[in-house]
Amino acid sequence: MIKCFFVLALLFAYASCRSVEEAKLRYQNTIRTASEAVEARGCLAHVCFALDTSGSVTKQQFSKGRDFILDITAILGNDRRTKFAAGQYGRRTYKIASMTGDVATFNTEVGFSPYRHDSQTSVGSGIVFCHSQLRRARKNAADANIVNKMVVIGDGRNTLGGDPIRRANNFRRKVGGEISTVSIGYPGKEGERILSEVAGETGGVFTVDDYDELSEKVEDLVTEICGISLDL
Repeated sequence: MIKCFFVLALLFAYASCRSVEEAKLRYQNTIRTASEAVEARGCLAHVCFALDTSGSVTKQQFSKGRDFILDITAILGNDRRTKFAAGQYGRRTYKIASMTGDVATFNTEVGFSPYRHDSQTSVGSGIVFCHSQLRRARKNAADANIVNKMVVIGDGRNTLGGDPIRRANNFRRKVGGEISTVSIGYPGKEGERILSEVAGETGGVFTVDDYDELSEKVEDLVTEICGISLDL
């Protein structure tokens, strides 16, 4: 009987590992397909990421959010006109990178950005950082039709600072941009409400938990930012 249970456990572990590997492969295919679509159809955008670095998200969840940024820039960077900026928010804002079209340098700075485990979280400070970056980029943009997009990544918990919803609305009013929120960790009802209201009526709210879900969310976010179909 013990031997039978051991064999079943091995089979279950094998099936689980195979399922994860298949999901990873699907995710890699999604990135490849989306990259080809952007290269073929273009994606003229300024994108700023605000990443939660507080203690309410774990180091693993922070890393997942950081990897998500790298995946999105790997796709959108196929249009050399697209520029990126990024900052962390916790008890205050930490700049990762100012708005730049140098994707390689941007990815290096994002990849080496540390998890700070701050004791408090000001979602609004992350929004203000990206507001400033996108406002300046829009002012200097040669093309008036460029998309100004903010992506707020975190669990939505706000324990410090001003009202993130008011600051998100202020960004939309003054810059004319849109906000998407990406949920990592365990936001709870209040966190979910804040993420939803920060995104507003025009932005998407995405949850990142596993590779299968990531595949779908990356497609949705790229489509939302670029306004293109990923079907070639």
